[in-house]
Amino acid sequence: MQVKSPFVLLEDSEDGWFTMGDLVDIYDNNTFYLQGRGDRIVKIGEKRVSLEEMEKSLKTCSNIKSCKVFPITVKRSSSDRTILACVVESNAQHKDRIERKMIVEEFKSCLLQYFTQTVVPKYWRFVQKMPLDPQGKISVEDLRKLFRKVNDDV
Repeated sequence: MQVKSPFVLLEDSEDGWFTMGDLVDIYDNNTFYLQGRGDRIVKIGEKRVSLEEMEKSLKTCSNIKSCKVFPITVKRSSSDRTILACVVESNAQHKDRIERKMIVEEFKSCLLQYFTQTVVPKYWRFVQKMPLDPQGKISVEDLRKLFRKVNDDV
């Protein structure tokens, strides 16, 4: 989405249009629907975090072939809370819960070198292979299905 407004000051724009990181559907009746961010920057606990940077940092840890970090909403009694979840395609077999917890602590320690505790993923899943859609892309909806039951989290 691009906007032009007297409230947006752009020193390097020749035409006055500001390109935002949001994706929208524009309708004929001069309305639009906000689809979300296009740049994979999310706000967690009042802090902005780049999911791509977090994934890049995680890939420096051992035993990670690939990973995907994304926001999920957790229902609490008083309000909903958005937190990060991570699916890891790992080279190693993480068979028991204790071993998975140790690996997650290692990954969190790695991330804490670059990010605050607030934005580090709270929920983790390990897979042998990332779920792919028919076009061969990773679907966040398919990844979210791995977190339907959040009581047995690592």
